[in-house]
Amino acid sequence: VGSRHLNPAVVSIATGPHGTENESANFVESFARRLEELCAIFDSLEAGLPPEHGLARAMVERIFFGPAMSKRVISSARGDDRPADATNSNVVDLPLKCGYEECSVSNDNMIYAKSSVLMCSGS
Repeated sequence: VGSRHLNPAVVSIATGPHGTENESANFVESFARRLEELCAIFDSLEAGLPPEHGLARAMVERIFFGPAMSKRVISSARGDDRPADATNSNVVDLPLKCGYEECSVSNDNMIYAKSSVLMCSGS
């Protein structure tokens, strides 16, 4: 059972910029920044694919997000904001690789995204 089996109308994945905020960040700062990004990805997964979906959720976590997260942490350990494997680590490309098509973003989508960011940031 994969994500296609769930027949979603839209799949949304958001990631933040890498390395532009503080080029001189030490390992701890860089790791903390990566951890915040990865937590946000898992929080969005929680909303869109709760644990009750069992096998589909496990597949997304272990096959897609797990390796991408490992590569991001490895790049932090190297002191490098480039992904460890640039050809396979772009989380944003995963839906396209799975057969989903890009769609335009509506005004409602933007409002929902902005309110989600505000809720997560505690503002």
